[in-house]
Amino acid sequence: MSPGYLFSWPLTRYSNLIAIKYKDIQRTYGEIESEVNRLCNGLLSLGLTSGHKMAILTQNCLETVTAPFAIIRAGMCLVSLNSRLSPIEQADILNDAEIDAIVIGEEFIDSLEP
Repeated sequence: MSPGYLFSWPLTRYSNLIAIKYKDIQRTYGEIESEVNRLCNGLLSLGLTSGHKMAILTQNCLETVTAPFAIIRAGMCLVSLNSRLSPIEQADILNDAEIDAIVIGEEFIDSLEP
């Protein structure tokens, strides 16, 4: 069983059930599946492929749920960053992991330099 299938199984099986309620956001498993597919296809259209390393740095938001599924579905390696680390610690992790791309929340854009 591939990791992509493992993660998509509950998303399709329970597609009409509410999966997330956060503040004023509510999403069903089916809506999450659609968002994961959209994000996965977007990553692949950027030229990212299986084997690339992709990091995530966000606060709690919908992308915190969908991005890991999309990255795994695309066959990429997921590098999660703790938002409570200092920018220097985050940069060290990114450099050590030799990431190819990052999903970053707008609240962190100024804290990381290219």
